[in-house]
Amino acid sequence: DYRHALGGFHTIRQVYEAYDLPEHLGDWVHISVPKVKKLSINKASASQLRNHPYITFYQARAIIEVRKREGNIRSARQLLFLDEFTETDIARLTPYLSFE
Repeated sequence: DYRHALGGFHTIRQVYEAYDLPEHLGDWVHISVPKVKKLSINKASASQLRNHPYITFYQARAIIEVRKREGNIRSARQLLFLDEFTETDIARLTPYLSFE
């Protein structure tokens, strides 16, 4: 369920987020070609944004407000201008975002 909500695993660390697994699991499991489902940041509703495990209610609301004020968001870096996002948030989200 977590992998589906996320849009697919991009790194092995995400498997640890979903399950309480032993640290040495990375020796046995790998993600060879990450295939993730992209979230259209400029088309998704607040509810769709919020359903992504890496986006909080407040972040989803901030994205919607930026789109209303400024139009389409062009890159993940643009989200750093919002108080709701940190560098860590952006690094985790970038593989899952589409800006079309």
